[in-house]
Amino acid sequence: MRYLIIVGLALGNLGAEACDAKCAGFPLRSHVEATVEVSSCVAVTLGGSDSKIYGIGRMYPEHGSLSGSLLGVEVKKSHLVRDDPNSGSGVDAHQWKRGEQKTVFVAAPIRNVCPKSLPSTMTVSFREQCCDVVPTNGNCLVPGSVYVVEVVNGSR
Repeated sequence: MRYLIIVGLALGNLGAEACDAKCAGFPLRSHVEATVEVSSCVAVTLGGSDSKIYGIGRMYPEHGSLSGSLLGVEVKKSHLVRDDPNSGSGVDAHQWKRGEQKTVFVAAPIRNVCPKSLPSTMTVSFREQCCDVVPTNGNCLVPGSVYVVEVVNGSR
């Protein structure tokens, strides 16, 4: 069994430095666009630890880091946006529910993201991503409980 894990990690690692895996087995055909109320906004820099996975390789690249803005939000409304309206294959993203509290990360400085006053409303786009290759880097440095989003329309 350990041999299978090592072979799987080695094969998954072949293109890890150039790009992140995109879950080819379960392609998503939609993403979430949501109007959220922002209640907090802080600057963060995330960095990987020296942890090893199954004792064979680093979980994160050495000196890897990612800076951006961490926001506490409440979902006001959301809807799914089809990436390709003509495509019938793939799986739909999970829509966000009204009233849910979420922590979201935007890979941009707070001066470009945070509203001038809080609470404030903005629209964000969330696309599920896979971080199933090691070492994990880029947006995969963001903990799994935090949603990596892009700001579509902010109130500045």
